[in-house]
Amino acid sequence: MRLDEALQLRWSDLDLDRGAVKLDENKADDPRAWALQPGVARALSQFRGKLRPSAGANDSVFLDSRGMPFSASGALGLPAALRDHLMTLGLHKERPELFTTTKARQRMSVHDLRGTFATIGLANGRSEAWISDRTGHRSSVMIARYKRTARTFAELQTGDLAPLDAAIPELVIAHDCPDQALTMRNLWRPQRDLNPRRRREKPVS
Repeated sequence: MRLDEALQLRWSDLDLDRGAVKLDENKADDPRAWALQPGVARALSQFRGKLRPSAGANDSVFLDSRGMPFSASGALGLPAALRDHLMTLGLHKERPELFTTTKARQRMSVHDLRGTFATIGLANGRSEAWISDRTGHRSSVMIARYKRTARTFAELQTGDLAPLDAAIPELVIAHDCPDQALTMRNLWRPQRDLNPRRRREKPVS
């Protein structure tokens, strides 16, 4: 989704039993609906069950670190939060160009996640129609911008995106350690040390 679409998403827009989402109002005034990938539907179901059990149908799906709907000013902090999370994962060592603005490129923003989705989709053989149903791109020209990078991804056999419920550490923790206390702040700030699978054993003296 576009960022503004995601921040305006309500639980009533999601049918997690069937694994579907609908966007009746969006930037292009072009209502669209699509089938969520299974890992996305599972992640959203776990997210609601563990962190938002009292959420109503008209409540926002995504909240800020205070547990409030995003305001225009609050959304300004999302790019920095995204890069903070990616640095916690160590991506700045593998892809330092994503964190630096030069004459040739800008550092990674939230909007770039749409490009990543389109690129990996094309690299894994998904059609332009499949992608545009989900992203809202209205022409082949817009999607064509991702094809060169998609060919490189395909040649490198980078594979598809990981299932979302397996890619979010907090959800993995909630599944493996149901007694672990999780809050909205856990989702806002990186908590790599919370994952028991990533903890290093202390040397025996």
